[in-house]
Amino acid sequence: MFEAGIPPAQMLPHKDGERIAHYIDGDGDAEVLWCGGFSSDMTGEKASTIAQWGVERGRRIVRFDYFGHGQSSGKFDEGTIGRWKEDAALVQEKLVRGRHIIVGSSMGGWISMMLALERPQRVAGLLLLAPAPNFTERLLWDGFSDEEKRQCKEQGFLNLGDPEDEGEYLVTYRQIEEARAHLLPEGALPIRCPIRIIHGMGDDVVPWRHSLEIVEQVESRNVAITLPKESDHRLSSPDDLLLIQQGLEELVRAA
Repeated sequence: MFEAGIPPAQMLPHKDGERIAHYIDGDGDAEVLWCGGFSSDMTGEKASTIAQWGVERGRRIVRFDYFGHGQSSGKFDEGTIGRWKEDAALVQEKLVRGRHIIVGSSMGGWISMMLALERPQRVAGLLLLAPAPNFTERLLWDGFSDEEKRQCKEQGFLNLGDPEDEGEYLVTYRQIEEARAHLLPEGALPIRCPIRIIHGMGDDVVPWRHSLEIVEQVESRNVAITLPKESDHRLSSPDDLLLIQQGLEELVRAA
């Protein structure tokens, strides 16, 4: 496996004393920034596949863990959308050279779209994988029952984990509330770079039709969406990983 031979992650200091873990794989002119999903890390199958793609093709790949994720410092339940976007912006500023492609997975799709809106001159293309913009409001809060909303407000969090698996998947009320300052508007989005979207029609986490709305909202004229019928939210099957690599190749050519 690609990850087996890599050294320990490097650390990028944040102004508040926390540290952002990251890897820089490969080298070359075309740069790719990986933005992962909610509660994921940079050693997952999709990120590792992109890193290997970069090494094999002479491309430079920058991937990182948000605050409270993976090898970075901090506690996950103290993180927010704003903080995680700040982490991505710091990595973009300090580690990524020139214009680049951003690959955003799930929550990372939201964050990468914010970066494209705020720094359009730096972003040469977006590859969005089951993107989940505004998921804290649209998929979490709006999906909570009145009782779940009350619990979340009163105790400060809600455990969305499966009790039978004794797992925890905590969403804090602070995360929900803070994210409202970062919601993308429902109207037109002035993102004009080339965009490729891959969203499985078997996704039971983020509805694939949400990606069709992104296609309609962005101002880019170079947008294509692929909807693998049997794929789920993970997009980690061999066929899915091949689609991701093909999407990167298209964006490199278009950049």
